[in-house]
Amino acid sequence: MADNTILSFIIPVYNTPKTLLHKCISSICIHRELEYEIIIIDDGSNLDVAEVCDEVEQTYKQVKVFHQTNQGVSCARNNGIINSIGKYIVFVDPDDYVLDGLFDEQLFIENEQDIIFFNYIREDSEGKKVEYRVLAEDMVGRKEQLVRNILFLPNDFHPYVMGAIWGKAFRSEFIKRNALTFNKNLWKSEDRLFMLYAITASKKIRHVDVPSYVYFENTISTSRSYKPNCYNNSKRLLDEIVVFFSQTNFSLAIQKQALSKVVFVVFFEILYHDIFNKNKQISIKERLDEANIIYKKLNVSEMLRPVSGTICMDKVELIKYELVKWHQLLLLYILLNKFRK
Repeated sequence: MADNTILSFIIPVYNTPKTLLHKCISSICIHRELEYEIIIIDDGSNLDVAEVCDEVEQTYKQVKVFHQTNQGVSCARNNGIINSIGKYIVFVDPDDYVLDGLFDEQLFIENEQDIIFFNYIREDSEGKKVEYRVLAEDMVGRKEQLVRNILFLPNDFHPYVMGAIWGKAFRSEFIKRNALTFNKNLWKSEDRLFMLYAITASKKIRHVDVPSYVYFENTISTSRSYKPNCYNNSKRLLDEIVVFFSQTNFSLAIQKQALSKVVFVVFFEILYHDIFNKNKQISIKERLDEANIIYKKLNVSEMLRPVSGTICMDKVELIKYELVKWHQLLLLYILLNKFRK
């Protein structure tokens, strides 16, 4: 592989089940339509998984494996960027897989785009698949609309997908010229922060109306697991978004709406992953006391009330939003325990 490498697939791996990892890599290696490389960053996995990575490297000439001590997915992806040589970078989670739509060489040699969005398919543990069209044509190039979506302010077209880095191809020169990296201090939503800066810096965005990626809904993934003391990560995310707005010229109205919604999401995730999580062995009173402390630290009540009625949400989310806004934490705790999977 040399300068004619078109795609660099960057796959961070940390103790990924072998069957899912093999499926992920095989979905790429079956293709011969264009030149590509697969960069696997083993983020301190156990010996069995590390050996699987090495075996894959020996089997496929396109694969390069880098082992590192456990530093988190952000450092793993950053390491992948540094070691990539492809014209475009595609980030792939190791429990997902890619589709044929990604391997059309003409997409990457005509009218160079900074970011290319593809449709994706969501697959659950029972094998049910649903395709999602992730970007309306009239949103292409409309940065304010895209930033709103990344910051949990979706329009009616498709909520919450813009903040994910999968299902997209990024021009390598664009990433490196703008020094786009993943924040190593975040264990969650690091991709959302990356996308904020990527969208803001981009000059050319394209949507390809074909599915290229299958997102596997892993019920034990990092985004769903018990994370004690996750307040620090959530607070850092909020602080980083404040920094982002200080460096851009988005309208004050957008900033207020976005920060209000981010505060809600941050607080809710602290409850979901930590304080109200069933794996946390404390009493209901202790849960509510701890939640109230965080509620005051984040100034939740004041942050949510000024923009009441301006944020697009589905009915379930609106209920949760109103319960948080009006400080009905016991009701929220009961609701979460009733419907938590």
